[in-house]
Parts: sequence; structure tokens; C-alpha cells
Amino acid sequence: MIRFENVSKCYRLRREKRGSIKRDLLRMLLNRPRVSEHWALRDITLEVPSGSSLALIGPNGSGKTTLLRLVAGVTRPTTGTLRVEGRVGGLVDLVAGFHDDLSGIENIFLNATLMGLPRAEIRRRLDTILDFAELGRFIHMPVRHYSWGMLLRLGFAVAVHTDPDILLVDEALAVGDGYFQWKCLRRIAELKRDGVTVLFVSHMPDLSESVCEQSVWLEAGHIRDIGPTSRIVEQYNREIFNRLYGGEPGKWLPGLSALVPTARVGSGEVIIRAVRFLDAAGEPCHAFARRAPMTVEIEALARGPQRGVCVGYVIERQGQSVTVVHSSERGATFDLPDGVSRIRVILPELRLYAGPYYFSVSLYRETGLEDLFDCHVRMYTFTVTDPEPSRYSARFLELPARVDWQTLGETD
Repeated sequence: MIRFENVSKCYRLRREKRGSIKRDLLRMLLNRPRVSEHWALRDITLEVPSGSSLALIGPNGSGKTTLLRLVAGVTRPTTGTLRVEGRVGGLVDLVAGFHDDLSGIENIFLNATLMGLPRAEIRRRLDTILDFAELGRFIHMPVRHYSWGMLLRLGFAVAVHTDPDILLVDEALAVGDGYFQWKCLRRIAELKRDGVTVLFVSHMPDLSESVCEQSVWLEAGHIRDIGPTSRIVEQYNREIFNRLYGGEPGKWLPGLSALVPTARVGSGEVIIRAVRFLDAAGEPCHAFARRAPMTVEIEALARGPQRGVCVGYVIERQGQSVTVVHSSERGATFDLPDGVSRIRVILPELRLYAGPYYFSVSLYRETGLEDLFDCHVRMYTFTVTDPEPSRYSARFLELPARVDWQTLGETD
């Protein structure tokens, strides 16, 4: 169990190096302190029951890592009361507990000892840890020669095999490859079934949805919202989109599509106001089981009646296009009235393997992509989970997915 009661954390920041006595006296006379204060967390009141899972969502600098460090005991609250019951393990700092000059095996003993495990118990679990890390002969090399991915394998393998009551994961999975991410998520699911409390932070909020039922949205050290992860992720993604791309699409220059980065471009005659991922019940969702249905709902604003509107989308993973679909090639074009309409792309069976994916979507005239209305490039993400955790494949797409198109009427 973890309980925060009006917890705040302040860091003191030194503005400048120590100067001469004359400069220090002048600063004192002018009442200019050398040290300033930064409040990383402010009045956090939060309870995480034993056996539950909680995701921390928010931009960089919002206080996520500071909150985890408080739970881990790395630092203490400036004000307020924090109560943590149980052994804490996990990755708050990727290199914490490692010594550069020690080998991988020696660091396993060092790290596990710091987590409170007796040496005899570490020996008993050593083979299991080594099998999970899969570092091969590199386990005998000093860790100063390890890549970040190798350090992640070693650190996570130790953290999840030392019987933690509370597991902390701070954006570490972003370093691992697809296979190791799959292994980590499967292990986290096993720990959750065993009653371990999980605090999870990820660069991709939809990945949090596949791990945690509840989420906390942190912003500038304050709790902005608490609730079901699906709702928090939907609201957070919407705010990020509005901050980055809430205005009009940029000017579209035909022939320069290869140079378009993660951005928004188009003529603006029809604009995409929102993109939502829906589950089988029609509820917003960002984490889908493999072979489950997925619906992509596109809210479009037409400035005047538009005939022959088409939809295109691209699903990507790790820089590779998994599938590219254009409704015009499948005989699906739409006539949109003036105002707001909704277009739904229905995938009856999501035939993607487990992992995070990027989603790009565009609206264009059936005459071709040269008449592009609005295009959102890699602005959206979703995650696919595998209900059969014993399976893994490095492939992303098993078979071409069958797609149905559905146009809904004008909405307010």
C-alpha cells in the first residue's frame, strides 16, 4: 500500500557558482539569493491499494519521476506524509545500483543485495535472472561496456525476480527492443496476478492502458485528474494534439510528400477535428487485444459540401509501414455535407502482433492525393496486447486485415 498525504517536494537550485567575497557581499546587500527553489510536486494526496496498478501520465517535468523516487526512498518529501508498505523494486534510474567496473554477474549480486535479498537466495535465483536477461557471454564483461538496452535487460531482470511488493517502472521499456518489451510486459502481468502493486510510467500513454487500470495525470507537480486509464489517455492525447496541431493544417505542396515529417498538412477544405479509437462496445480505447475488433472514428469538418471524399491511413511500427489503405482503391468515397460529420473505419479483426503502433490518417479528394484536404502524420498511437502471452513474433502483420467503411450522419 502507498499513501501520499499533502506531499510536496522542493529542490534547491543554485543559480551561479560561488564568487568572490566582494560579489557575495554585494549580492547580500541587493537581497539576491544564490539559491532558488523548484517545487517538483505540490500537495499530492493519493492512495494506491496493495495489488493495484497505477500509471503516471504527463509531460516531461510534471513530477512523475520525482513521485517514483519518493516511493523508492531515494529522496524524502519536503512536506507532507508518505507511507509505503512492502519491498520496493524496479527501474527508477537505469544505472542505479550498478558499478561500472563490476561484471554483469557481480552487479546482479550488488543490485539484489541493495534490494534486500540474502546472498544465498540470490544464488538460488541466479539462473532465472540470467535466462531473463539473455546477455550471453557479455554477462562476464564489466557493465561500462554495456549499451543502454543491455543495462535495461540486466536491471529489469533483477528487479522482477527479487519478490518486490511494489514494482516501479519509469519509462525504461522505451529503451528495449520489441521482443524484450514483450517479455517485460508479460512478466509485469504475472506480478500483477501475484498481487504486486505496480506504478508505471511510459513515453506512450496507450502502453500504460495495456498495463494499468487507473491513471494519474500530473502537470507541473499537481494532480490534474485521476480515473480510468482509457479516459485519462483520451483526454491527455486530445490536449497534446490541440497544443501541437490545434490550428489549421499547413500548406500542402504536391510532390514533396517524402519530405513531410510528423506534422499536419492539407488545403483545409475539410479538416480532421478528432480521431478516436473505439473498442467493440464503442468506448474509447488505446489498448486492444490481438484479433479483437477496432473502430477508428474520424470527426471531419467540411467547409461547404464536398463530393468524392476519401480516407487513407497508415499503421507503422518501429519505422516500418505495416499497412497502407486508401478507401478510393476499395471503392469507398463519401459525400460530406457542410459542417461536422463522422467517418468510421471498422476493422472486424485486428490482425496485428503485440506492441505499440503509430497511426496516420488523411482525407483527400478521389482525384488523388494531390487534392489533400487534411493529413495527420504519425499523430496517434495505439497498443496491441496478446491474450496468449506464451506467443511472440517479430512480424507485425499476420495477414491483410479486412476493413469496412461506415459514414455517420451530420453531428453537432
